[in-house]
Amino acid sequence: MTKKKEPKYNKRLMDMFKIIGENIRNTRGVMSKVALAKKIEVSRSTLAAAEMGKNITLVNLIKIADGLGVHPSQFLVEDDEKLGTQITIEELCERIVEKKLRKYIQ
Repeated sequence: MTKKKEPKYNKRLMDMFKIIGENIRNTRGVMSKVALAKKIEVSRSTLAAAEMGKNITLVNLIKIADGLGVHPSQFLVEDDEKLGTQITIEELCERIVEKKLRKYIQ
């Protein structure tokens, strides 16, 4: 019997990462990824990954927001029917920490 591998993050959290990525991309507008990456001192691939909804660190989220002149919470607000509710940065951080703690407790 093969043990089923659990996904790294649940679907709701992955949807949130996608929303963050879309909001970063929309806020960046016509500024190139290279220009923003240079401005905030991250690699272009890190910025591209964030815009694709890949795992993004809180530090990079804050750097991106600062580079674009917005508050980081702007990337988290989205009335999305798939999510059903809005999520705050505090809730997102709590979920990530909780998930990592569960990993070490087991």
